[in-house]
Amino acid sequence: MPSSVWQGMDAVRLSGRTNMLDRPVVADLAAQMGFSEATVWIMKKPTAYSRGVFAGFLVEDEDNQEPVNQKTGRLKGVLHVPSQWNHPGEEDA
Repeated sequence: MPSSVWQGMDAVRLSGRTNMLDRPVVADLAAQMGFSEATVWIMKKPTAYSRGVFAGFLVEDEDNQEPVNQKTGRLKGVLHVPSQWNHPGEEDA
């Protein structure tokens, strides 16, 4: 996913205003917070959103939008997984 989409979802998460499993509310809050690209992605890709909430999101490298390294065949980017989604105020374990 584009990093701008991740930033919108993470902003919603950090706000603590909803459960991240409530996809329509997450999309609405992202829109209210000015993350229109995140709103569109969340609403157009419900399956990818659900999978990401449970398994993690692969965020594209901003310098290179190609998600797969052509030399190694491995996915590029940063994987953000639900265990990293601590609630606001929680310390990293």
